[in-house]
Amino acid sequence: MSTKPLSPDSPPAAEGARARSRLPRRLGAALLLVWFLFGGLFLVLRWVVVPQVGAYRAEIANELSRVSGLPVGIEGLSADWSGLRPRLHLAGLSVSDAEGRPALRLEQVDATLAWSSLLRLRPYFHRLEIVGPSIEARRNADGSVVIAGLQFEGEGGDGSFLDWLLAQRKVVVRNARLSWTDLLREAPELQLEDVEFTFEKGYSKQRFALHAQPPGALASALDVRGELTRFSAADLTATVGRLYVDLERADLGGWKSWVDYPVELSGQGGVRLWIDFDGAAATAMNADVALSAAAMRLAPALPELQLTQLSGRISARRWDSGFEFESRGLALASGDGVEMAPTDFRLRVQHPEGSRAGDGGVSANALDFAVLARLAAHLPLGDSVRERLAAFDPRGQVTALKLDWKGSVESPQSWTLAARFEGMGLAARESLPGVGGLSGEVEGTEQSGRFLLAGRDTHVDLPEVFVNPRLVFSTFRADGGWARRDGRIEIALDSAS
Repeated sequence: MSTKPLSPDSPPAAEGARARSRLPRRLGAALLLVWFLFGGLFLVLRWVVVPQVGAYRAEIANELSRVSGLPVGIEGLSADWSGLRPRLHLAGLSVSDAEGRPALRLEQVDATLAWSSLLRLRPYFHRLEIVGPSIEARRNADGSVVIAGLQFEGEGGDGSFLDWLLAQRKVVVRNARLSWTDLLREAPELQLEDVEFTFEKGYSKQRFALHAQPPGALASALDVRGELTRFSAADLTATVGRLYVDLERADLGGWKSWVDYPVELSGQGGVRLWIDFDGAAATAMNADVALSAAAMRLAPALPELQLTQLSGRISARRWDSGFEFESRGLALASGDGVEMAPTDFRLRVQHPEGSRAGDGGVSANALDFAVLARLAAHLPLGDSVRERLAAFDPRGQVTALKLDWKGSVESPQSWTLAARFEGMGLAARESLPGVGGLSGEVEGTEQSGRFLLAGRDTHVDLPEVFVNPRLVFSTFRADGGWARRDGRIEIALDSAS
């Protein structure tokens, strides 16, 4: 029997070659058929359906009722084209609530259909534009939200309608009037005029923008933009995202009736805010401010800090067991004479939680210790830290400050410090000497470190060494270090002059 391979011209190979040659022709024929079907559908829509769309008013209203989950009525209907997409013009569109009671009426709605509606087998709009509505919204005392008579949370809610509305690719509201009443906060009614709203649906997040004219006492203009990473009208308290708010000539204190800040903040001026929120709570805030007559409270138990001027960037973040406060180019002046030059500052405190020890840190590019001591009562530092600041009575300026600690801020287990300073002064306390008029730098930990000191008309107070404790030096220079031995701090000078 021959074992010679089959020839390329053998019948099976030839059949396979012919099948492969037919495949492109079949694909081409299928694509051509789809093209003709789509073209035929387009022509039917353009010349038959769209000109006669008014005759399908009841059918379109029924279909909108089906997909939105609420009864929808349409008084007038016409259509034209927006590019290659059919566009519906609806007049007198009404929506009833789940009980069939009239709730929302829109005099003019322009709806541009997306061709993907054919694949979805239901209406899907490329652009849904609502013109000139007057919308009343409120939050009830039980937390449920009602917009234009439609309840979007709680038992029997109409959240499916809002979910459907915001599932469209783009929703635009123009020339609207919006009123907001918050019965849960017992806040007065907020009215916004000339409202322009846009909502765009993306693959992983939704984006929106709102421009409006608020009451003149609150701001001259309101610009709000946002990204939502989680949203459902059935449970608005589960919404997660980020807001950007731009207020011109604003009164921050006036907005507290409707908005919660991570820290208490008020003042008059221009404000740009970036707010991260999880449900009804703000978890982080960044603010560019230029305020006068400002006031802030960094923790509920702290006294309010009254300021005549406040400018720069302020950031605050909080979580269950700690907080972080940061400033960039922050300058302030208080009514009692405290003035702070533009400063970059960061304070982070992590309180002990379970088996995890606390920690924290402070850093600053420039800091006036006299100003810090006067502001200490308003900073969330802990009573023992404030007592130490008062006891050491710090003076002078420090630059390139970086202090980190492990443990609680009141009684740290360990710490690291690096800083440069000028005109530094500290009162003597316990075994530590007092100093004044010192400049230099320091770097170390609670166990050991190094320092370099220099100054003119410098004094050192050694109350535990001399009866007359103050030593005065017209010029002074020293370098050395410290080390902890047997529970005591030992200071050694390598050189002094």
